Amino acid sequence: TVHFPAYEDDSSYFVRKFLNGEIDNPNPYAVVMMYSLDRYLYLNGHPELKTVMQDAESNDIVLCDRYTTSTFMYQIAMLQAKDTYKITDGAQMAKFIYDTNHTLLGMPEPSLTLLLSASTEATTALAKERAKVTNVPLDTLEKDKALQDRINRNMSYILYYYN
Repeated sequence: TVHFPAYEDDSSYFVRKFLNGEIDNPNPYAVVMMYSLDRYLYLNGHPELKTVMQDAESNDIVLCDRYTTSTFMYQIAMLQAKDTYKITDGAQMAKFIYDTNHTLLGMPEPSLTLLLSASTEATTALAKERAKVTNVPLDTLEKDKALQDRINRNMSYILYYYN
């Protein structure tokens, strides 16, 4: 199992800055690049993980905790917070995420996506419990209830588009 973002690795430097609220009003497309580069650099920057990429290419089972589908869900929900949002913005973002990760960076496409769904209240409670246990505060996305609600509403659409 590979977990993203790779918090413990230098590859997630910009993702960590974003999640800690250190980047003011980030461009959603720049955020996609941060997460995409984290995955790419992490998987390609560690010799012991080369087998993960090879396994994915040979159709062996590779489990990724929060891969590109997670980026779809979060970034489209973030776009929807803008007053000027149109449905075509979501489709354009989905295409950008796909093209960036799978065409430009050559990351393997998931052949199956498993989605574990829970209410915003349940996921917030789990995140707060994790924060207590690990002594790591909630990040900016975890604190944003409206964003989490939009993600929950969008899951079916995003999975349909992606798969």
